[in-house]
Amino acid sequence: MFKANVRIQGKTKISFSKQVFENKEANETHDAFDKRTVLDKLHVDSKGKIVIPGIMIKRSLDGAAKFMGKIPGKGNATYTKHFLSGVQVMSDIDTGINKEETKIEAISGASDGVRGGSKRVTKNFPYLDDWKGELLLLITDDIVNKETLKQAFGIAGTQIGIGRFRPINGGNAGMFVVTDIEVTPIKDFSEVWG
Repeated sequence: MFKANVRIQGKTKISFSKQVFENKEANETHDAFDKRTVLDKLHVDSKGKIVIPGIMIKRSLDGAAKFMGKIPGKGNATYTKHFLSGVQVMSDIDTGINKEETKIEAISGASDGVRGGSKRVTKNFPYLDDWKGELLLLITDDIVNKETLKQAFGIAGTQIGIGRFRPINGGNAGMFVVTDIEVTPIKDFSEVWG
């Protein structure tokens, strides 16, 4: 069992599309509502700084594990279940960027959100060109070591991605590389939670 401090650097923009729960005002058009609430599509902390939820990285790593093939010496066993249950992302990525510093892109998308729909509307999404940060992982499965973690991050950063319009969905946003992984062996969970 070990914990890993991982530093990542975005290689392409990251676009956010968190669900907005606010209601339209009386007589407000779709365009006006979308422009008014566009920054609500960001994930932010209590200080208004943009964060990348750890669950986005977790899902990217879980997806990457499916591409890693069979575990050497384990027959037909794959890495999928070992990453799913044995790799936990314990923190969000603090980008240190104020939500007001984001750029906004407008796209023409299906009004119901389903690709190929006949009715099109303009949708606005916040994005960051330059982003980086670090996060803490807890690795509890002995099949996952520093090398397999690096391999998974390589796949996650180039083939899966994070955010809206990422590679696994046919886009090119949310791609990243790992710049450093610092691994520390631990004996029990108290070393993670203190």
